[in-house]
Amino acid sequence: MADTSVRRTLRLNQETMACCGLFLLDAVLLCLAAVRHTFWRDESQAWLIARDSPSLAALFHNLHYETHPPLWHLLLYAITRFSWNPEWMKLPNLLFAIVAAGLVLFCRRLSLTTRTGIAFSYYFLFEYGVIDRNYMLGVVLLVAATLLATGGGRAKSWAVPVLLSLAAMSSLPALILALGVWGVYLAQEAVAQGNNNQPALRRLLRSDLLLGTSLVAICALGSALLIRPPADTFAFIGTTPYPSGAIGMLANSGKYVVKAFMPIPRLSRQFWESSYYDILPHHLGVLVDLLGWSLLLGLGMYFRKPIPRLFFLTGSGTLLLQCVLSDHASMRHVGWLFICLALALLMEYANQGAHDAGEDSRPPWHSWMLRSILVCQVFGGIFALAVSLRCPFSSSRQVAEFLRSRNLDSAPLVFEPDYVGSSVLAYLQRPAAYDLEQHRLASFVVFNREERLNMHVPSRAELDEAYGGRGGAVLILGKRLTLEQEDGLKVHLLAAYDEAINPFDAYYIYR
Repeated sequence: MADTSVRRTLRLNQETMACCGLFLLDAVLLCLAAVRHTFWRDESQAWLIARDSPSLAALFHNLHYETHPPLWHLLLYAITRFSWNPEWMKLPNLLFAIVAAGLVLFCRRLSLTTRTGIAFSYYFLFEYGVIDRNYMLGVVLLVAATLLATGGGRAKSWAVPVLLSLAAMSSLPALILALGVWGVYLAQEAVAQGNNNQPALRRLLRSDLLLGTSLVAICALGSALLIRPPADTFAFIGTTPYPSGAIGMLANSGKYVVKAFMPIPRLSRQFWESSYYDILPHHLGVLVDLLGWSLLLGLGMYFRKPIPRLFFLTGSGTLLLQCVLSDHASMRHVGWLFICLALALLMEYANQGAHDAGEDSRPPWHSWMLRSILVCQVFGGIFALAVSLRCPFSSSRQVAEFLRSRNLDSAPLVFEPDYVGSSVLAYLQRPAAYDLEQHRLASFVVFNREERLNMHVPSRAELDEAYGGRGGAVLILGKRLTLEQEDGLKVHLLAAYDEAINPFDAYYIYR
């Protein structure tokens, strides 16, 4: 018995050292990637909205067209009160990513292999960990809330609803999963041992649970109201409440599941938002759909406890339906299926230690399926991080540096489409540029119907009109002009930047 205790202690010490080493490696990689990372327009849009909102009332007004809950913008609003330098935006997301990795790596309820796979996954390490948007904020809140909700301790009675309420205010996918985690917490409280002499409903009528439910419900409802876009917005145009053929679309969306759980990028510089699944011929695409639905069903069978299984199936099903109905199937959207899986695993092994999780007696195909998913995740994460350390994610910083080197950073600037200018304006720390759609100086973009439907190459008259007829305007486009268009506008190409990782951020500078 003593030898067994010594061996267990030695194993735990070795595992602790391994976790510390992995955590340090993960933190170093995230820090290096953060320093190297260059913002693209979606990241800078949130920064400019926060920067140029003079008050909280103005911030909520400017969020009208964003279709995002306010938590990330509120955080950026606080930062922009003391600095316009967008590099500060990296700090909170970096901290969230490191904390999320630490919570997972030091969670002994999972095996070390599973913890490593999650912490170094494509979504933890790159998509949410490096790209500075509102997603990692929701991830770290959900992981912390799940650990508390399914663990011991008296603090969870107030901490869990607070964390989940904040998560619900970070993004729509986080809102969906926050409601699921709160449902799991209530279900556990209803069947808690020691209260078997009371009916389940009576156990749920405790004051702390009622207050927690009210808090989560209020925050979720408020976020849902803010997410709903107005009728003239760009997001509303692409969102139909009940699109025709939704069932057929759902049946053909198995590739979303594969991209979420096995994100194998194309082995090229411009790998972002592309995978080998997107370039397969139609008959192989059908096989990918079948693989996706098989993965979803197999993972549902992986869970033995009814509550984690129900959470995973309902959570992933709702997230998948949201992707289909909103026509949002980018990696950053489908990646929440993997976050749902990670949370369900934390629930499944809530009452086990690392030793038990490592010796879990399940059918061999269960272990192989989970290991295959984690291997693909780590491969995708390491590949994406390696490329991002060598190549800029966006060329926006290069454009800003070019304008400074040519003393053009204070010259009249005209961007077309106007969202091309978001990151450049952020890096120049410049108040505004001339917006051809709004016919005025502006910084952040209002993605309304006019913005979506009237993208065009400006005429010479429009360029002359910009800045009240001042000459010497610099025209920065998202696509190259033809020679005929250059002659018509009387401009010539100064520089072109179109070789960044992000294939959607190209800059062609004319004057």
